[in-house]
This record gives sequence, C-alpha cells and structure tokens, in this order.
Amino acid sequence: MTRSRRWEQALLGGLLCGGLLGALLGGCAPAESPTSPRSPAPPAVTADPTRPDLVLLLPSGLRADPPGVPGPEARFIDALGAPTRRFTAAYAQSAATYVSLGSLFTGRYPTSIPLCGLFMDGVSAVETRMVQGNALANRLWCADIPAAVPTLPEVLALYGYRTAFAVAGVTGAETLGRGFQEVETIAFSADTGTDWPALLRWAGGWWSENADAPRLLVVTTADTQVVDRPKVLDRMGIRLMLDESMPVFNPGRTDADPATVATVFGDVAHDAGAGLASVVGALAAAPSGRARWVFATATNGVSLIEPTGFFDMPVPIASTSFMLDRTARVPLLVYAPPAVAGGMHPAESGRVVELLDLFPTLAGLAGAVAPARLPGADLFAGPVAGTGDEYAYAEFGDTLLYREGTYELLFRGYLHHGTVLDPQLDERLRDPASQKYFTVHEVMRDPWQKENLVFSQAGKFQELRAAMTGVRTGPGAPPAGTWDDPQRLWEIRMARSHGYW
Repeated sequence: MTRSRRWEQALLGGLLCGGLLGALLGGCAPAESPTSPRSPAPPAVTADPTRPDLVLLLPSGLRADPPGVPGPEARFIDALGAPTRRFTAAYAQSAATYVSLGSLFTGRYPTSIPLCGLFMDGVSAVETRMVQGNALANRLWCADIPAAVPTLPEVLALYGYRTAFAVAGVTGAETLGRGFQEVETIAFSADTGTDWPALLRWAGGWWSENADAPRLLVVTTADTQVVDRPKVLDRMGIRLMLDESMPVFNPGRTDADPATVATVFGDVAHDAGAGLASVVGALAAAPSGRARWVFATATNGVSLIEPTGFFDMPVPIASTSFMLDRTARVPLLVYAPPAVAGGMHPAESGRVVELLDLFPTLAGLAGAVAPARLPGADLFAGPVAGTGDEYAYAEFGDTLLYREGTYELLFRGYLHHGTVLDPQLDERLRDPASQKYFTVHEVMRDPWQKENLVFSQAGKFQELRAAMTGVRTGPGAPPAGTWDDPQRLWEIRMARSHGYW
C-alpha cells in the first residue's frame, strides 16, 4: 500500500479495528493516551537466522541538494558510496534533531506521540550549543517518549533482534534510546567532530559479539549539524552583523560568501560520509553470512544564509529553528544486499516519502508486525515514482510544513518561543483571516522558496491548507486525554520564558 492520503486511511483503520473484523484484519490495537499503562509485551520469539542485519546511519543537519544542483549531499554520497536507491523527496518530521529522532523511532508525528524538545536558552532554540546545563534534568513532561508508545528497537527485539544505538554529539539523544539493548555515547568535539576511531572500535566489537542473531545498529552523529559548530561557521564566513540602527546583532544579516559556504559545507559532509563509510567497513570486517541492509539519511536539514521562505520577514541565518524545505528535506539512501540490489531499478525515486516510513520498512525487512495505525508506509511498497498524491508533513516550534506533489505549504503561527503542541497554533491554522501566516511554493523549481504563490494560486493554497489541517487533526493530533490536565498546557506555555520550543 502506498502512503497516499494516509490520514484518511488511518481514520478508516480506526473504524475497522474492533470486534471480529478487527481481529480478522490483524494488527489492531486500542488507542492509548500518554498516561495509559503499557500492555504486557508478547514473549520474544527465537531469532530467525535468515532475517537480515539492519544498519541506520543518521547524521544530523545534512540537508538534501536542490534538484539538479549537486551540493553537500552529493559530497556525502561520494564518500559513503553510490546507493542502490536514492529518494530525492524525503522529509524529516522535525527540524530539531531530538524531536526528529523520537519521531523516527516511534513512526509517529511528534505531536501525536506527544514529544517536544528540551529546555533551551535563546532564540536559536534547537541549536545544541545553546542548551541549558540542566536541560535533561529539568525537561518537561513531553520531552520523553511515553511508556505507552512502542519503539522500533522494542518491536524488533520481540523478533529476536539484537539492537544498539551509538550517539556522537547529539544532546539528549540517549534518553530516546528506550528499547535498545545497548546505548553508547561516543566522544564528540564541536571543533573536530566525532571520534571516529572510538566509534569504529565500539561498533566493530558490538557487531562481532552479537553475530549469532540478526542485528539493528543505529548511529547518529552531529558532524553535519554545522549550526552547532562555531568554528565551522567561522570557516564559512557566517558571522552576525551589527544592525545599522541598533547596537545589537541582527540574526538576518551576514556577509558570508555563498561559494565559500557551499564549499565548507560540502567538505564537512564528505568527511561525515567517509567516517560513516568506515563504520560500515568495520561491520564488514566481522561477517556473519547474513544479508545486510544499510539506510543513510539525516534527522534534519539546515538553513544557512538563505533568507527566503516566510511571508514578510527574513529567515534568521544559521538556523534549524523553523520548518522550511531546506530544514526538512534530507537525503535518504538505501544500500541493499547484493542479492537484491540487481533488481532494484530505477536507482532514483522522486516519490514524496517521510522518515517515519522507515519504521514499517525496517519492520517489514525484519519480518516483524509494526504497531497498528502508524501513518507511514513501506518504502518498497507501491511504484517507485509514486501515485502523485503522497505527502509529507513536518512540525516544529510555531511552524508547520506540508508537501504534496511539487507544491509545499508553510504555516507560521507567530507564537514567540511556542511549541507545536500548543492548541493555540490550531486556532491560528483555522483562522480564515490568517493568510499572512502561510506561504506556498513550487519547490521543484523554487527550492529556496523565494516566490510566494498564496495569492496567485489561491485555489491550490486552500487545497493544501485543508490537507495540512487534515493531518494536523488526524494522524498528527495529540493522543486523547493529552490536555485533561491543564497543568500540562500551563507548563508548555510558561516554559517559553526560558526560550523553550
């Protein structure tokens, strides 16, 4: 089944899940609130030795190249190797690394988990260099994956998989590792990046020690999250300029040379690709005879010196604090086992896909049954080109993104330091007089989102707005009971004063 209009399918699935019909369809489960207890897990089964090993490489901050314009993604691929299949319209579900990881691990949109980020300090809220020292200890109720929400490693473990998660430089990512049998923190320096020799030693050792069962290894690194690496920004020439009228820094002005920015970003992406290629090489040095699938993507992209995208104001430089095509569209590369690779043609797919599609895809390869009513779909189901009405949805801060076909709708609610969990965002989304909150772009020909089509294509705008609202109130909605306790809403609103997103 392709993921066309999946929110409609999810609603249908919810109606069918129940009674004898639900039992015959299989995979149906009751809706859960964030506070509901976990149902007893079924007993783990003996590992099927024929199931493949699965490797997921997740650098943060590596945005996809614009159509037909090779950039950092191309340099990353040069180092990592040519994929069996490359998805050129793949979207993360959040611009924040932490939130995107939680979405990927659960196969759900962030608000529907519900998952928010950590306490931050400053406007550039998702930049990890700005994280408060007590961010982990004092995080909000929504900064953890609820116990009632199953994770990918938990599901695969039921089918005999050994699972591990290696983290280098992503603040707080270890707290999202519930269900992994081993979580390893690798040394990372904002100046020099990941300690690749340490990562290679650990990954190779863990791989060898668990060769008697199929394995899931997830590796996430912050090397390409250049907004969190001041010396890399300095090499790019990205420096905030003093405002001409006020003695303060203006985050919308920089004198950086675009060619220099592109060159440095490409070099960083190439180095990250080479490092991750060495990790895969370390696994190959400990063969098990089992087929191996490798997926490489990024938790989020980044906006550097491009100011366009919003209705009437520039995008701040060097930021991942907003949903834009360049912060959401990421590489998605598949490296299939040799026995399968020869039949996977064509090598490039322009189908609109989402990172939450990885949950059902990896579950399918593992022979596992994914949780009921996940909005994603197997990446290998349906035509490579898609059917034309697949969509992508992403959310962070006070911004939402919806892409369908070649068009993309951005919504910005202008809730200063707000979070997408806030119901006030829905009020502004539905406000008939709120056209100033939206921009529409044809992103295949306008990837930097310079031309706003809200008024020139009013019919398309209303169609996209209705579709965005359908996802936001359907599979992207918070679980029932989320706001039964008004203290929760008070907390997420009061936390804004701390620069919280």
